[in-house]
Amino acid sequence: MPSEQKHSPDSDYLLELIQASPSVKNKPRLLVLLLGILAAIFSVVTALSYAVTSSQESEHLTHISRIVREQIGTRMQDLSLELMQTAGTRVPIGANAHTQERVSELFEDFHELLEITGITEDGRVSMSLPNPYIFGEVTRPLGSRLSLQSLRFFEKSSKGIAVVFSEPYVIKDKLGSPFIDIFIPNPDPHVTYIARLSVQEITKHTDIPHLGLNRFAYFTVNGTPMAEHPLADTPRLHTVSAPVPPFPLSTELVMATPLSSFLTSKFFVGALLFFVAVLCSLLITLTVMIMGKSRREDMLESRILVQKTLNEAFTDGITVTSMSGRILFANSAFSKMTGYPASELLGMRPPFKFWPADAHERLTREFGELARQKNKKSIPKDLSYQAVRKDGSHFDCRVERRPIFDASGRMLGILSIHNDETAKNRAEASLKRAQESFARAISTMDTAVSVLGHQNGAPQILFANKRYTDSFGPGAQGHVRIAGKLHELPSAEQSNGEVFDEHTGHWLYVKARTIGWIDGETVELLTITDISEQRRTSLLLEEQLKKAEQSARLIMIGETASSIAHEVNQPLAAIQNYASAALMLNRNNKLNEASAEEAFSKILHQTQRMSQIIQVMRSSAKRSEPHLQPTDVDTLVDGAMELALITARKLKMRIKVSRPQKLPMVLCDSVLIEQVLLNLLRNAMEASENTGSSSVLLSIEHIDSMIVFKVTDHGIGLSEDVLANLFTPFFSTKTSGMGIGLNICRSIAETHHGRISAENNPTGGATFTLSLQVADGELQFES
Repeated sequence: MPSEQKHSPDSDYLLELIQASPSVKNKPRLLVLLLGILAAIFSVVTALSYAVTSSQESEHLTHISRIVREQIGTRMQDLSLELMQTAGTRVPIGANAHTQERVSELFEDFHELLEITGITEDGRVSMSLPNPYIFGEVTRPLGSRLSLQSLRFFEKSSKGIAVVFSEPYVIKDKLGSPFIDIFIPNPDPHVTYIARLSVQEITKHTDIPHLGLNRFAYFTVNGTPMAEHPLADTPRLHTVSAPVPPFPLSTELVMATPLSSFLTSKFFVGALLFFVAVLCSLLITLTVMIMGKSRREDMLESRILVQKTLNEAFTDGITVTSMSGRILFANSAFSKMTGYPASELLGMRPPFKFWPADAHERLTREFGELARQKNKKSIPKDLSYQAVRKDGSHFDCRVERRPIFDASGRMLGILSIHNDETAKNRAEASLKRAQESFARAISTMDTAVSVLGHQNGAPQILFANKRYTDSFGPGAQGHVRIAGKLHELPSAEQSNGEVFDEHTGHWLYVKARTIGWIDGETVELLTITDISEQRRTSLLLEEQLKKAEQSARLIMIGETASSIAHEVNQPLAAIQNYASAALMLNRNNKLNEASAEEAFSKILHQTQRMSQIIQVMRSSAKRSEPHLQPTDVDTLVDGAMELALITARKLKMRIKVSRPQKLPMVLCDSVLIEQVLLNLLRNAMEASENTGSSSVLLSIEHIDSMIVFKVTDHGIGLSEDVLANLFTPFFSTKTSGMGIGLNICRSIAETHHGRISAENNPTGGATFTLSLQVADGELQFES
């Protein structure tokens, strides 16, 4: 245990206060006991100092070995990363000024880097760039082939994407030997780069040059030393060896030191037994004296236990140090925090083992500043550093230091409270990163975002992204104006809706939310999206659909014009025949009253039929807003069948109608719904035309509050792609179709609060379904 050979009176006095030692003792008895114990301890420590030398040296070598291996590994990783970045530019190394400057920086920063060599696919040297800062040019001749050992690592590197380190090798009469090669992957498969490193230069950047006279280090490959050392043949040599990542596992770093032969002498064994016997005698004497302590000392011991319990109850690490920095007290929380037991902490002096090696000078200086002030006006100064646990792990440590004074105002030492702030710092760093990421994301959004609060009753912008400030300025006027327009909408749309901003002339989609701000204030969050372009596009599309719908109506009329002309010609021919017969009978004086009434009745019926046909055509061609009124289902079916039968006769198809006897009325525009039914029937007949089926089915059902029209054909059915796009504008399976018929049908169904759908039949063909609300239900819905 580290200790001071001479303690100051203040230090001893503080130590007595901390340990709560009894102030009144049997001085002669204690003096004799103290002298005996000190003599025994001195003798045993003197003898055992040789015994612990080997163990301490082994631990020290192991510690240095681990540090050196970590230093080498870290430096090699940094060099590998720099080399991979240089080779990954897809520009050959040294081919231009940029890569030459990059290589020059690498040579200057990493003196162990002797040269960079380019190797072709067949293992020959195509280029070599030497490091001008070290031993001069140590290069591979151009056109030379790699050695067999190097070729093995060359083939291994060409199969992967990570760097490959070779085993150390020696080149006679070459400065810097032994060497290690780094094989660097390259996007260009025709060239692989090799970086040659000097092992001697690598070790200069570690603690190896500071090992001391009695310690030395060297590298081995498969147990064979790469370089000899004058002390390598020393008898009783203690060594510590371990692999050095990222070097191959066959490469090990060996740390060595000679051991003392005194440990094997008989004098040491006898002296050790003698002093152990003396120590046992003193301990027996001490036990007898302790058993004879007075009642006052027993009470004081109880007080000591209470004080220790209070000290151990703290979760923060607590230490008390003397004016010289020696640790006099450390509670269990500090032992757990650092991993060092109290036996190692007590007596430890700066620089402490739990300080990071790179901060020894700074912490020693700051630690001593408070001790040098030595008065009650001393200003405590907290310390923050990356503490090192005994197992080598690190944690963020914050130390609060307070001076300790006696009754006379004399400074006796320093009380330090150690806090592990690793979790706190990580949480703060994570929160900071999250806030920065959120702020960056919000700032780059295409949507304007603003948060409005109030200060002294006046609106104030608490947060606004760049899109908001660019569109509405930095002030709160834009937020207040847009929020006011949103609140003017119907209550169902006041949380989100579309508004027109006269100030900017744009249509905006606005969402408003009430949230709690970081200070607890209730604020309003607005997200504003400019939808002007989408709205113009939507209006243009709507206009085009209206024109397309009108065109579809005219096309449908044109397609059926010849059939309708045929239908009109039939009643006209009948009227002509009836009139000619009546005229002939009248000329021959054979026309009686009964014959005349029969002829006129037939003529009237045919004119009525012509009028119905012409009225249906005019209604279909006329574009008007829907006029909803209760309509009989039979009237709808008969109106649609009037024109559908024309197409049926032309295609030689039959239309079967299935409907119940009594159906409720539907609230609809009869002309539009007849158009939908006619379109569905015509599509069904056209789909069945060349399939061997000569009929389609129109069925009507009353399901709940809906009237359901189903048109079923026996065609080839609909594919998944067709089903997915069936009602999309301008999508058609017909070579001459415009792709707007079914889209118009869906629009008509939606204006009637109904729906239209399509599905394939299990037995073939497809079924289109139109659902409409019954008149009573629709009236109730509208109210």
